[in-house]
Amino acid sequence: MSDAARVKHGVVKHGVVKLVEAVRIFGTGLGFYMAYAAWGDSPSPDAIRILTLAFAISMCGTCAFEGLFLAKTTAREKGFDQAGGGSVGPYQRQNTMWFLVATVVGVVWATAFPDDVRAFLLYVVLICGFFLLSAVNHAWQAIAHRNMTWQNLDRPILAVAMAGGSVPIITSYL
Repeated sequence: MSDAARVKHGVVKHGVVKLVEAVRIFGTGLGFYMAYAAWGDSPSPDAIRILTLAFAISMCGTCAFEGLFLAKTTAREKGFDQAGGGSVGPYQRQNTMWFLVATVVGVVWATAFPDDVRAFLLYVVLICGFFLLSAVNHAWQAIAHRNMTWQNLDRPILAVAMAGGSVPIITSYL
């Protein structure tokens, strides 16, 4: 591949990473909109199931997609490419496998067991917990290592908003 073709390929991948990021944020926002619209006075599992699907598809699914198909470009976007010398490391692959299984479990459980509120509660709390801890890592990267990429700056805010937005729905099912 020529240098020009490599550059063009990199630009395309960079654009796809940005698109995936937009899908993640928009999809999660849409999921919250739908969950809150379904949330009512009745004890229906609809709101927590919709939130589970939103997290499974929009959060975990997009992260799995990035890890499977855009790992190097995503690492570069986050300023993490120097840590692995430009290669995809075993921890990045392991993280991708976590997102892949979290996507499959969330979607399968929500479709196969649509009334299992306790499983949905556990899933939503687990995903919120994971992304809050991930946000701590991004904040640490921004503060301690002066890695001021967009992801390291927005992740803490978005994770807190996601977890905080989940609390009213979660507590209504307890």
